[in-house]
Amino acid sequence: MTIMPASSTGSEETPSSSTTKCDGEPDIFSNPVLDHLNKKVTPPDLRKDRQFILCEELLKPKYSLYGFKTADLTAVLPQYFRNSTQIRYELKKLIVRGIVEKKKSQSFYTVTGLGWKWLWTSITSKSYFENPIISKSFKEVLIAIFIID
Repeated sequence: MTIMPASSTGSEETPSSSTTKCDGEPDIFSNPVLDHLNKKVTPPDLRKDRQFILCEELLKPKYSLYGFKTADLTAVLPQYFRNSTQIRYELKKLIVRGIVEKKKSQSFYTVTGLGWKWLWTSITSKSYFENPIISKSFKEVLIAIFIID
């Protein structure tokens, strides 16, 4: 599967803010890409609770051996998704980027090697770096420092 940035015209692109810092390739995880029908697919947005919870669910060990169906996810995440269509919409964002793939001749999906790396890094980054939690004891120390000054 070839992943093309949605803004791709087929000519050489110069490195810009939409490229990764390491190799000048388009950043397929934060920019829209084209699917096999040349339709734009938006990037996954882990700021949305439903996408974040779905990504966390996909990393659970129970899906690593046989994979999962959208019905499995609907049963586990009813408070975030009313039906399997909503899950497939969110999954498509992951499928076109090579994070999730469908098993051949089966109705099961699996998380790819790249998918494990990206999901784990993104979830950890969001949980521990983008939304850090200040502990109560540390917060009290900061308040004491600012009151003393």
